[in-house]
Amino acid sequence: MGTNPRRRNKLKASVAVVLSDRYPYPEALERLRAWVEEAQRAGAGYICFPEYYFDRDRKEDGSLSRGARLDGPLAAELTALARRCRVAVAVGITEKVRNRRFPLWDFYNTALFVDWKGLRGTQRKVFLWVDPEWSDERTGKANEGDADYPCPPVCDERRRYLPGWSFNSFRFGNLQRACGLVCADGLMPPAWSHIIPQSPQIVFYLNGRVNLLKKWGPDLARISRDYCVPIAASNSFTESEAGIFDSDGRCVARLEGREGIAVAEVTLGGRQKFKPVRIRHWEGEPGEMLERLDKW
Repeated sequence: MGTNPRRRNKLKASVAVVLSDRYPYPEALERLRAWVEEAQRAGAGYICFPEYYFDRDRKEDGSLSRGARLDGPLAAELTALARRCRVAVAVGITEKVRNRRFPLWDFYNTALFVDWKGLRGTQRKVFLWVDPEWSDERTGKANEGDADYPCPPVCDERRRYLPGWSFNSFRFGNLQRACGLVCADGLMPPAWSHIIPQSPQIVFYLNGRVNLLKKWGPDLARISRDYCVPIAASNSFTESEAGIFDSDGRCVARLEGREGIAVAEVTLGGRQKFKPVRIRHWEGEPGEMLERLDKW
């Protein structure tokens, strides 16, 4: 029998989430610095920025290129900021990786987790949100992509996902076990079925689906309450919401309709009674899958 993780773990952490529009690289970096410093002054040890917060990075000649490498200038800039402010930063980027077979770049919607020790973890978005009408446009004969990516992929997250996908926990700041989700990942019960058994102390959810308290998307309050784990959900649309859910399901901080940060103290999640699982495909109804988490 498992033990209620709320009873076993009373450790606390102060967390900040960001609600922000998307900006060109220089302004995005300036705002990130300001919000990290604001979070530090408010006592936050962790701050969660939205997905795709950075779509570009500086090259050696100072110009901008699409996408960022994990060993590039942006990662170094974030590490230096985390060291100066002693804050752990989760931020979404367009990750740029050399294709192993063809002379082109592969791009991923990736969450970086950076603290004063450097890059501690990454989480690539698994379920790729593509509206049905986009598929027709992307598969049209006239669509040859662009210079950055000549063959844009077609993917419907309801049936397809990033090959070889997984969700991992990693050390982050003073946390022993942190996990990340990006946007549509949080809509998919297999993602939660994989994450919960890893006993995350906090789940950082970059672009938690649009209106957190109007139940458009996953019921984060219920997940936090049922599995006694706090969730920090950022967003990149100011007409939507960002928020922090404590491990008892309460929304303890919220932003709506305006840019900025929200800060709250949460009780860290403890060990779960579920064994870690590896899920390679998605089948069944979403609600049924979350209910069956302990049977997977």
